[in-house]
Amino acid sequence: MTSYSGLLEGVGHPFTRNFQFIDSMKAYLSYALLLASVSSSPIILQCATENFF
Repeated sequence: MTSYSGLLEGVGHPFTRNFQFIDSMKAYLSYALLLASVSSSPIILQCATENFF
């Protein structure tokens, strides 16, 4: 999550106040984590969770 925070750190109001964008990003990241958790490769889950924690 730190890398995503770094990418969005310098953006202005169009992104930080656009709740549809924020909700879409939350949904996408949750879906990506869900897909990684059911992967047959444990390394995929490990890499995905490193982005969140």
